[in-house]
Amino acid sequence: MRLLQVTVLALHAVSVVEAATKVSWTLHKSCYRKVKDTDENGKKIPEDELFDKELADAMIKSVNDAKAWAKRAASKITLSTLPGIGQITGLPTKVAIAPLVGGLENYNTAAKEIRDRFNKIAEMEGPVGSDGDTLGRFGQSRAWIDLGNSDKHFNDFIITCRPEIVTVPDPAGGPFDKPYDVVRKYHMFQPHTLEKFIEQENSEEIGGDWEKVPTPRTMAITQRDTPPTGGRKRIAESINFHPLWIKFQRSRNFGGWIEDDFTEVTKPDALEDFKSKGAAKKPPVDTRPMDGLLSKSLTANMLHEFFHLSYFGNMLDAPNAYGWMNNVKNNDRENPDLYAIIGAVIELMNRDGHLSRARAR
Repeated sequence: MRLLQVTVLALHAVSVVEAATKVSWTLHKSCYRKVKDTDENGKKIPEDELFDKELADAMIKSVNDAKAWAKRAASKITLSTLPGIGQITGLPTKVAIAPLVGGLENYNTAAKEIRDRFNKIAEMEGPVGSDGDTLGRFGQSRAWIDLGNSDKHFNDFIITCRPEIVTVPDPAGGPFDKPYDVVRKYHMFQPHTLEKFIEQENSEEIGGDWEKVPTPRTMAITQRDTPPTGGRKRIAESINFHPLWIKFQRSRNFGGWIEDDFTEVTKPDALEDFKSKGAAKKPPVDTRPMDGLLSKSLTANMLHEFFHLSYFGNMLDAPNAYGWMNNVKNNDRENPDLYAIIGAVIELMNRDGHLSRARAR
């Protein structure tokens, strides 16, 4: 009986630890609340009409799609490392991603590490506060606020679709106000990418057009402390999407890849076309058709950003971190874009329909 009690207690302890390491996520109000709260006549819009259901649903779907990509990638990579009959079943995956992980010589070692990291994506739960409560929805809900009582809250994350930046007096006592990231309670003492997002959104020259944003375009930026200390442990990390990137996705009905995207990357001269476009960039970039698909995908972008988060690897972008050819050359398993590319490749290879073979190619 004593042994049984000890065993039960041990199992309970394990379950508590596992529960404590679950990652929770939610949406910032910029991902579910309309920007303007007055109509064209200046009349205040009722609160219940300010909810942007299309955007909220799209962001939740993007997270869930990224999780599904990660789950499928982990499963297919596992098959690609099995002996015997598994070698036949998993061969297409192995052939497709081997160039990204250093070739076939040490494939199993690299593949298993990548698989394990994809498996961690399944450990996230959310969106917290989706049903709302007395305080509000999502990031404004009591459920989310209560998570901030834990020193593990930095493992959680909130998604923004537009930075929430205000100006406040310089905490160092300087004469000029400083920008302040409301979401992460962070004073900005140097020019910041989040400020650039807002500037580009409001730029008359860009005119609200994502494709007029100067290259290289930053789709999103993940904010975290490395590592968090003291009270910073109780502040969730954030994935912040460029508002014009979100606007671009809305113009495509948040539908993911469309047939025009596949036509562009599978036409006979696609390789030469993309290489030419890449060569014209400053600095030149060795571009491939796969990069064309990645440049349109909110799901691939979401998956990329996950691996910047502390819980999923705390990875950094190297200057040459992006794109198919850079990842073939680098074989860097600490690079977020590697996981976005692998997830996208395996997704394309396993889609149903008559275009699946062309998509995989």
